[in-house]
Amino acid sequence: MISVVEHIEYLMSRHDCVIVPGWGAFIAQYKSAYCDSEGRWHKPERQISFNAELEYNDGLLVGSVMRRERCSFDTAVDIVRSNVVTYHRQLSEDDELSFGKIGMFRCQNGKVVFTPYQKATENYEFYGMESFLMRSLGSIEKDYGNSASGSWNFSINKNYLKIAASIAVLLVLSFVLSTPMSVDRNGSENYASLGSIELSDVGALPMMSEVRELAITMPPADNDSVVVKAYPSSKTTDRHVASGDKYYLIVCSVLSQAEADSFISSQVGKDYDFEVLPKKGKYRVYVATGKSVKDLMKLKYEIADDYPDAWVHYNR
Repeated sequence: MISVVEHIEYLMSRHDCVIVPGWGAFIAQYKSAYCDSEGRWHKPERQISFNAELEYNDGLLVGSVMRRERCSFDTAVDIVRSNVVTYHRQLSEDDELSFGKIGMFRCQNGKVVFTPYQKATENYEFYGMESFLMRSLGSIEKDYGNSASGSWNFSINKNYLKIAASIAVLLVLSFVLSTPMSVDRNGSENYASLGSIELSDVGALPMMSEVRELAITMPPADNDSVVVKAYPSSKTTDRHVASGDKYYLIVCSVLSQAEADSFISSQVGKDYDFEVLPKKGKYRVYVATGKSVKDLMKLKYEIADDYPDAWVHYNR
C-alpha cells in the first residue's frame, strides 16, 4: 500500500492547512514574537493542531499523490481512502497511532487526542531564528555600580602618553632610514615600468623588448591523484532491546508469526536487530525498545528512510 504520510509532511512544511479526506485537517497556528518578564525575546512560533471536523476533499493531498505516483484522480482518491481505513483500524486496535514526523494520536477516555512533535512546527519561514536576552541600560549600570552618575571616569598618566609618543617617532624614523632608495645617475626615468617599450612599425601597439614567462601552477593531469575521503554513515544511534522496557519501535504489524518471519527474511542488507512482539492476535516486528517515547523518537527519525511508517508502541 502506498503511504500518504510523506505527502502530508511535505505539504505541512509549505501550507497552513492540509485536509486528509475522511480523517481530519492539520492546521498551523502562528504565535507572534514576545518578551517575557525576564527581558528575553522569544522567536515567532508555528504550532500544529488537528481538527477532525474538516474531512472533505479539497484536492490538495490528492493532487500531491497524483503528481508523485503519476496516476489518475480516481486512483489517487482510492489510495488516500485506503490509508484512512488503515489509520482508523490501527487506532481502534492499539489506542495509538504515530503519524510520521507530524505527531501522535491517542485514545483517552473515549476521545482522540493529537500531540504534535517538535519537528512538525518547523518550516522555512522562521529558520535560524533563536531567542535572545535584551537587558535594559539600568540593569547594566547597576552591575557596574554607576547607576547614579551614568558615566565612567578614566585617569591617564601623562608620562605614559609621552613614552607612547616617543615610541611612535622612533618607529617612523626607523622605517624611513631602513627603506632602500635607488638613484638613477644616467638620467633615465622609468617610473612604474616593467621594462623598456618600443613602438612597432604600425605605430599603434607598444611592444615589449623582453619576453617574460609566467609561472602558473597547473592542476594534475591524472585524475587518479585526487583522493576522495569516505565518511561513515550518519546512523550512529545505539539500538538496544531490553526485557524490562515498555516502549517498542515497531516497523511492521502482521496477523501471523509466519508473515512476521517472511518480513524479516525480506529485509536483506539492512543492519537492524529484528524481534517479534506477539499480542492480541498481532505480531509486531520491532527494532529497538526504550523506557519512554522520547528514548525512541531520535531513532525513529534516523530510520525514516527505510521505514517511514514506523511508530512507537506502548506494551501494557
